[in-house]
Amino acid sequence: MILAIGVILFLAIVVVVLFVFFSRGVQGPKSLSGTRCRKCGHRRVMQEVNREFLQGNVKTDFDHYKVIYRCTQCGHQQEQEEHVIPQPK
Repeated sequence: MILAIGVILFLAIVVVVLFVFFSRGVQGPKSLSGTRCRKCGHRRVMQEVNREFLQGNVKTDFDHYKVIYRCTQCGHQQEQEEHVIPQPK
């Protein structure tokens, strides 16, 4: 009986972890605007300075952009690829 409950709990945890993992991959990375700088540690200082279109994909509902963020305190730059859902025309 205890073994059956343990197996059920284990499977439930695996399902939740897989759901979180796969849903995160579809959303893509979150924007870094307003986050903490990794170099100097100041809070809410990262600002977007450039956004470059990489590619659109017919099979998915989002476009790929390479975005560059810069810290307003120390000038540290970070690049990140983001997924953006295009606005209907």
